[in-house]
Amino acid sequence: MKHPRTPFLAFAAGLLLALPAAQAQIAPTAATRPQPVRPHLPAHLRLPAGAPALRHALPLLPADADGLRPRAKGSAPRPAPGQRLSTETVQQAWVARYTGGRNSGFDGATAVATDATGNVYVTGYAYQAASYDYATVKYAPNGQQLWEARYNGPAGGDEIATALAVDASGNVLVTGYSFNGSNYDYLTLKYSPNGQPVWQARYNAPAGGDDVATALAVDALGNVAVTGTSQGTAQTGYDYGVVVYRATGELRAEGRYTGVTANADVPEAVGVDAAGDVYVTGTSYASTQSEYATVKFAGTSGQGLWRALYNGPGTGYDLARDLTVDATGNVIVTGTSETGSGQYDYATVKYARTNGQQQWVSRYNGGATATTKPRPSQPTPQATCW
Repeated sequence: MKHPRTPFLAFAAGLLLALPAAQAQIAPTAATRPQPVRPHLPAHLRLPAGAPALRHALPLLPADADGLRPRAKGSAPRPAPGQRLSTETVQQAWVARYTGGRNSGFDGATAVATDATGNVYVTGYAYQAASYDYATVKYAPNGQQLWEARYNGPAGGDEIATALAVDASGNVLVTGYSFNGSNYDYLTLKYSPNGQPVWQARYNAPAGGDDVATALAVDALGNVAVTGTSQGTAQTGYDYGVVVYRATGELRAEGRYTGVTANADVPEAVGVDAAGDVYVTGTSYASTQSEYATVKFAGTSGQGLWRALYNGPGTGYDLARDLTVDATGNVIVTGTSETGSGQYDYATVKYARTNGQQQWVSRYNGGATATTKPRPSQPTPQATCW
């Protein structure tokens, strides 16, 4: 029997930009049809005042005569309706649809990746009988479906895949969250290049609450780093939860970041460097504001090595969205940052690999200006080493 709790699809992403696939409005054709999963916060996750507005971080602006948002001063005029921006012809190479094979009507993709030979991998969730399964599909470079793999957990509840990656050998790693009978665990699966299950690993944090995986990355040796929002104690609230698995599926390391308050710490992205160390960024909430919180963990032990915070000039809501690690191990984080005047900018920050020292911050406001140095009225933020 399907657990009565409404599944919440990657609520970390819901705080920033809702997943487009899950946002689609699907009109049921019969009263008995299951309702589609939509991203929202679980009732027991309490965020500070004002946080619900963060699901739509960029406020709607009045439309001008052509139905689009106003142009910034000095910007180029928009092309007339139907006017071509380029003489290059763009053609659709192929389109592939996945119906789940069960005539469910409710299948949602959440992540996509490619391998070195051009194969395409898609994962997400597909409805079957009374619950949702992981559904992962591989397509050839010409769009032909090569295989599909489904996972339905032993508790018979919902399994929602949220992220995937392909390692150097063509193995496919998928993570997300799976109902265990009373709450949700991280569930990470590895498939061979031909779609055969290789291993599965569950993570249920010591507090025994909900653990919702939202991102994963694979290093050069095939070790798999997974992060997500993990329920902690009453004193810490929701934390970053990080686990690292060996290529063979054994747990290699486990780490947590609890923030500085009992409010939510919501990770959004994870990366690894050449040494196998793990970087996680996301949003840490406190009172009526939030800030980027980027943490480096040792890949062999899960120990926190440094933490770096970014709070923009508005001292309001700053929402980390993604990160990348460069060839020398420095980490670059980007997201949405409040300006203090009711508007939001891109804010991109670079941190040093060794100690998390901020190298630079650049803000982009959509106009003609961007800054590339920290605010002069404050010292450059120092990373915290643990």
